[in-house]
Amino acid sequence: ADQAWLAENCSKILHCAGVVKFQADGKSGEPYLTNVDGTRALIEVGRRCNVKEFHYVSTAYTCGDSTGPVSEDHHDVGQQFHNDYERSKFLAEGLLRQETCFDRIAIYRPSVVLGDANTGFTLTFGGGYNLLALGWHLATQQVDADSLFRSVDLGSHDIINLVTADWVSKVMLQLLDRP
Repeated sequence: ADQAWLAENCSKILHCAGVVKFQADGKSGEPYLTNVDGTRALIEVGRRCNVKEFHYVSTAYTCGDSTGPVSEDHHDVGQQFHNDYERSKFLAEGLLRQETCFDRIAIYRPSVVLGDANTGFTLTFGGGYNLLALGWHLATQQVDADSLFRSVDLGSHDIINLVTADWVSKVMLQLLDRP
């Protein structure tokens, strides 16, 4: 009954469920269980329900250790991954890239997503992300909260791009209806 309803009422899938777990857990199968197998299952639902579009939230870090510019077509270029999260999102993108049942597939690759731009509130981040959220909060006290992104200079060659969840959501909602 649920799939019949979907087939009748849904033309797009926006798949943003994911597990941000950097080391694989042999007991739960995460992050592969959710990020790869969950995507595979949702692709199958889309196929059965004749959904026309699949929008997938991935990560900018599917580029792994690639250097230089990363284009929209950049996928499997022999990159190595820093963790299982990056690899799992890369594998899920690969499933979509070989799929032919959808008229349109859009892959969104945000970078490090923090909480709300105004309050910093988030439900999911802990550990080192608390420091990044604090840095974001302090950095945005004197700048416009609607800015697209901030970069944090870590004092070396490393730059981390930070975006807020509300900004990413607004951008994706605008792009859903733009081919």
